[in-house]
Amino acid sequence: MKSATDVEKADSHVAWEPLWLSLMTRPWRALAVIGSDTSKDVSRVADILASVGTRLGARSVRVVSALGATPPQVDGIVEQLSDASTAVDLILVPCGPLQANPTMLPILHATSGVVLVVRLGESRIASARKTVSTIGRDKLFATVTIG
Repeated sequence: MKSATDVEKADSHVAWEPLWLSLMTRPWRALAVIGSDTSKDVSRVADILASVGTRLGARSVRVVSALGATPPQVDGIVEQLSDASTAVDLILVPCGPLQANPTMLPILHATSGVVLVVRLGESRIASARKTVSTIGRDKLFATVTIG
């Protein structure tokens, strides 16, 4: 499992290429990008990964945000993800942390895997472990450490 460090210093998306290439070693159509304690950086991580993926010519990569999604909105996102199983697009879904918003669980189950975002010095190890335990270690594609 690879990790990218220090989002703030990654002005050049070249630093994210190894993470993207690592993600592409496994088959997937949709990945959730979820924070262990906060959703502070998940949109930025998803946007950077989408940019890198598009630049490297994998396929069309789009971001479908689930941040702040209500249960009816979650249903719509899950439907988009199921439609993606036959589409050529890859989808990255920024999600809020499970502990703060358990309604993210159906989205996590609808994705092929998860990229876990952890903030050094802020995220609690117990929260990261609980997230991994809830989603299943086999669905954890990568961990991004920030800070």
